[in-house]
Amino acid sequence: MGKLEQDNINRLVSGLDNKEYWQRILNKLDRPRLNAERQDRRHNTIRGEEYFNDGYEVTVFDTIYVEHQDPESIIIQCEESRQLSNALSKLSEKDAFVVLELFLHFKTLTTVSREMGITVPAVRKRKIKILAILRTLLIEQGFCQPLEW
Repeated sequence: MGKLEQDNINRLVSGLDNKEYWQRILNKLDRPRLNAERQDRRHNTIRGEEYFNDGYEVTVFDTIYVEHQDPESIIIQCEESRQLSNALSKLSEKDAFVVLELFLHFKTLTTVSREMGITVPAVRKRKIKILAILRTLLIEQGFCQPLEW
């Protein structure tokens, strides 16, 4: 082994004991999480896994925007989010895809039809059918009351 290789090995080994070096590496690794927390503070958001962690899987509906809200309304929003997630989980994969693309990602019927490889009228019919199914599921869960004419 040459002197240059030995010097490189010695530098690496001596770096293992350098706490400042490892602190810089840990800070760099932790930066994405810190940025996300900073963004949450700026937008006044609460994440379900931080405040309502009771073992259920966190979903896209679990971020609650909090601005001048009392704790009771936050808990109600969290429960409504769970009920909606539960109802969506009972849909087929394609039906859930349509709902999420149309109402969460705000895509048009044309875009969704292109992504699914079906016609726009077929997506429209599927949307109407899915909304009827969701209405029934949410009424059964006590999430909302049936409309009376």
